[in-house]
Amino acid sequence: MVDTVIFCGGGNRSFWQAGFWSAVSQRRALAPRRVLAVSAGAFVAAGLFSGTIDGLLDSASRRFRANPGNFHGRRLLRLQRPFPHPPIYRACLEDNLDQAALTRLQRAPAIHVLTASPPGWLPLAASLTLSSACYFAEKFLWRSVHARAGRRLGFRPHWHRLQDCAGSGAMVDLICASSCVPPFFPVRRFGGNTALDGGYVDSNPLPRADEFPQPLGTTLVLLTRRYRRLPQSPTVRYVQPSVPLPVANFDATAWQGVRAAFALGLRDGERYLDEHGMSGGAPSPDTDIRPQQPAAGARA
Repeated sequence: MVDTVIFCGGGNRSFWQAGFWSAVSQRRALAPRRVLAVSAGAFVAAGLFSGTIDGLLDSASRRFRANPGNFHGRRLLRLQRPFPHPPIYRACLEDNLDQAALTRLQRAPAIHVLTASPPGWLPLAASLTLSSACYFAEKFLWRSVHARAGRRLGFRPHWHRLQDCAGSGAMVDLICASSCVPPFFPVRRFGGNTALDGGYVDSNPLPRADEFPQPLGTTLVLLTRRYRRLPQSPTVRYVQPSVPLPVANFDATAWQGVRAAFALGLRDGERYLDEHGMSGGAPSPDTDIRPQQPAAGARA
């Protein structure tokens, strides 16, 4: 059993999570009591638990294929934002997350979506620049799974229950707010606060006890990139892609890449089931869900 599953951020890489969970969710041994999600992980979690993930993948593939590039210079002449990401992202959500999807989500585990509000001691542009520099240092120099700099700079986490949204429009607003990375996305407000991508706190969010109202219990963290070393914990287990994903976070033309990420997730999920005895008969209640080398979640 797993009490909590965390869908980490990762832009297009999060479609790996969609494939992985599509494979492993066939076994009720991994049915979570609650879901935590951030950024594109929230996009994927909403699709998975509302039964619309295939539609979201199709929408993204179709719109990415029709998009000529990641920067539309002509829009600047019309005083419009030159990045195609926000309209494509929102359109994919609106194509699929309608009122019927929200109704289905009421029968799903509670999905808690993370947004971040900026520190008050720095101008917004300065805080975003400094946070981004720290993010890249932590991820690519120190290879940290969990970020620390955002909290130290004063970014504040805010958790919102997706099922509490008043309608499908508010649900789409929340997911877009959790994915707000300037300058690609315009700065938003949600729940009375300036709402930025929750990754400014941590793109692999493991909330502290004072940041989340419920104990997480046994937790499965679905990463979207490979790490050389994974944290060790008796209650938190990590799964990561078996190989680096063939798609960039913010490539709004990568229609083949998102499908490749999804397909790899399916293969990794099926492999995970096989290695833990879940592909045949029902596993025992004390089945160890930790990935073993060289499974999809094995350390690099």
